[in-house]
Amino acid sequence: MLALPAQPILSEPSRPACLRVILAMIDLRPTRQRLLIAERIIGHQRHFTASDLYAEYAGSPQLPSLGTIYNTLNQFEEKGLVRALMCSGIQTVYDSNTRSHHHYLLEETGEVVDVSDATIHIARYPQPPRGFTLDRIEVTIRLRRARADQMPDQLETQPSHNATGTARETAERT
Repeated sequence: MLALPAQPILSEPSRPACLRVILAMIDLRPTRQRLLIAERIIGHQRHFTASDLYAEYAGSPQLPSLGTIYNTLNQFEEKGLVRALMCSGIQTVYDSNTRSHHHYLLEETGEVVDVSDATIHIARYPQPPRGFTLDRIEVTIRLRRARADQMPDQLETQPSHNATGTARETAERT
């Protein structure tokens, strides 16, 4: 019978070592600032702005400047580590989940929330203009808080909106 060694032959690599390797694999030098920002993003599914990251470092001796955070996020986006989302407002919202998926945008707060892919079905979409090819389709559903006269029991009786038309078109198809 084969005896197993008391200590594992290969120890589990540390998270910082893994982050260094990830950055090196995409041709980014693993600087202290990049590693600090990568630590908050890689492996965490979240939506955030550069200001959010800056606030997370408030009071820390390792506080990167807001400009460094913006520059690093732009580099990460170019290399595919994050995606910039098109949202209203002045700040770019980044998504650490880089696969194609849909979002809710809460208009009052600017918060972005993932939508289950299984809930959206796109039956048709327009052909891209000549010389272009379809890259991906992502739906952003903009939400606002319901007024008192639009409580959930009343909302259920209204025609629903979907990705292929207006509420009236949806009602006419059903």
